[in-house]
Amino acid sequence: MQQKKVSLRIVCLLTFKEVIKIDPCQKMIRLNKELSNLIGKYMDMRTRKFGLTGIQGVALMYVCENGGLNTGKLIEFMDTSKSTVSAILKRLYAKGFIALETLEGDSRCKKVVPTQKAMRVKSALGNEFTDIAAQLYGDVPPDKLAAALEFQQLAVSRARAALKSYNDKEE
Repeated sequence: MQQKKVSLRIVCLLTFKEVIKIDPCQKMIRLNKELSNLIGKYMDMRTRKFGLTGIQGVALMYVCENGGLNTGKLIEFMDTSKSTVSAILKRLYAKGFIALETLEGDSRCKKVVPTQKAMRVKSALGNEFTDIAAQLYGDVPPDKLAAALEFQQLAVSRARAALKSYNDKEE
């Protein structure tokens, strides 16, 4: 009786795989999601030595490279919600990597500036990100890398347009 159940399961799984074919576009979406998750985890591991997560490291590098900026610029750069950026900044502030300065003329707006602690880790953090990129893409031939980059830019552009269109319909 047990062998029949196992055999039936195998037949059902094989039939399911035959009926439900995953087209290349769906595979690309799955692979992009998996790649995004893997890169995020790897960045987290590489930035942990600085007391940062990967996304905090990205935000901190942007703040350091710009010598300070308003939160709107950081939201635009990170292409995420205001609440997500606020949470990242709150953690960077608590860890002593950034300071908040009041903008002249508007006490409600804050300028995010790197602290000396941030400037001390900036170079090493940049080296980590450079090494991550080299490990992932360093041996990819330039023509293939250029083609992949062009494709990714097109996919991002289409995803933004689809998101905006869907959002406009929902409102």
